[in-house]
Amino acid sequence: MAGKLLRNIFGENLSGTIKGGVESAKAVFKLAEVIEKNEDAEALKPFIENIDSILDVLNSPLGQVAGASLPFVSIATGIISYVVKQNKKEPSLEYEVQLVAQVAYLESIRKSKISDILTETKEASAEVQKKIKKLNDELEFNEEDAEKTLICFYDSPLRKKFNEILLARLQESGLDEPKAKIITEIISRDTHRYMKKAVLEVKDDAKKLAGIYGGNWQNDLEIYSSIDDYLEEAIATKPEEKVFDENFTFKDIYVPLEVKPVNSDGEVDKNAESQNIEEWGKTILLDENKDKQVLFIQAGPGRGKSVFCRMFADWVRQELHPIYTPILIRLRDVRNFAANIDETLADAVGRDFVKTDSGWLTDRNTRFLFLLDGFDELLLERGASNELKVFLDQVAKFQKDAADNKKERGHRVLITGRPLALYGIERLMPSNLERASILPMGDDIQQQWFEKWQTVVGGSGNRKSFGNFCTAKNVHIKLRSWRGSHFCYIC
Repeated sequence: MAGKLLRNIFGENLSGTIKGGVESAKAVFKLAEVIEKNEDAEALKPFIENIDSILDVLNSPLGQVAGASLPFVSIATGIISYVVKQNKKEPSLEYEVQLVAQVAYLESIRKSKISDILTETKEASAEVQKKIKKLNDELEFNEEDAEKTLICFYDSPLRKKFNEILLARLQESGLDEPKAKIITEIISRDTHRYMKKAVLEVKDDAKKLAGIYGGNWQNDLEIYSSIDDYLEEAIATKPEEKVFDENFTFKDIYVPLEVKPVNSDGEVDKNAESQNIEEWGKTILLDENKDKQVLFIQAGPGRGKSVFCRMFADWVRQELHPIYTPILIRLRDVRNFAANIDETLADAVGRDFVKTDSGWLTDRNTRFLFLLDGFDELLLERGASNELKVFLDQVAKFQKDAADNKKERGHRVLITGRPLALYGIERLMPSNLERASILPMGDDIQQQWFEKWQTVVGGSGNRKSFGNFCTAKNVHIKLRSWRGSHFCYIC
């Protein structure tokens, strides 16, 4: 079923001649204003006459789209309601879904706040304008595609077409290709929630749409809200927590450490080049060729494993969600280690988005990064190394299964702990662990830490005297942890 979306929806011969490009984009913004003001339905027609599809708005400067004050979702609800009143019947399911998908995609762009990182505010190039017009003119979309899109936008043929245009627009707006790809992925993965929101608003007029979703649309919106609450309450707060009862937070004193790879015998590869731990984690997490690998970080007590977990979880929340939604679990707090790791994770999380959805781990619209902190706690708390091996085998199988069934699962796991707990099972470890060991602070990192210290305690004198003392005595700084408490010490 070909393009010219709005004209086909209206089922009438509109008198205007579509100008395309930037003029069409301006008409979309005007259309949003008219709908927002609840003006007479006939007021919509002059603007619709100049629009092929709502995605014409991407011809305008991308910062204008991202910074739009009016929600794009209202465009779909306004148009469908108007058509039902005028024609006394709904548009076809295919047209309704295309319309809802377009406004949801634009709403995802608007909610992404990418305007803060764009360096250019240019209109679309002639080449990209042609791509948008080609999409409008040549898109084939049938009822089967419509149902697939409603179940999971990310699996829809629309997603690939929309992403191609957005990726080009982001690069024209000053982002390099890797960053543009991540932003495009975030926006496309967040589109589904706004489709659900649009259906909620128009369900009384678009009964075909509401019928496909059944009663699940309301439940899904509540799940999204529950995930948002978890991220704000359990992840965003972690870097802001105070260290002990001091007046500074983990964020104030945190400095990323370095790691080196660990071989299957548990030996650190001393000849390997050290890597920033955050870059190591990000690289593996985003590498599709390593989707079967568990990120496995080991280090002795007080080396910063737990602090890294809380900081990295918040970075994922800010920079990658919903490509991955971070779930931080301290293993010592887990009381129900089931034979099935899915049950263990569900019990450990315990939030509404888990309790109300038994299929939370197979929902195509969500993917999680599980940060499991402190595998050594299993040995300390339960006193049996064989239980640690069983758990690590479960984690390894969970990751392999997630990679093999990427559409429904696609989750990732990062696990940390002390290497001493691995004594006796080292050679029996799963093969799909991407192992790394945290190194002691080098001179450069210590210098960064001194800079943080200066900000915390105030005054360059304190920093210099402390730094001189450490240099003269050849001491090292550690962030010591014990049962959830953290403090700095020298050794």
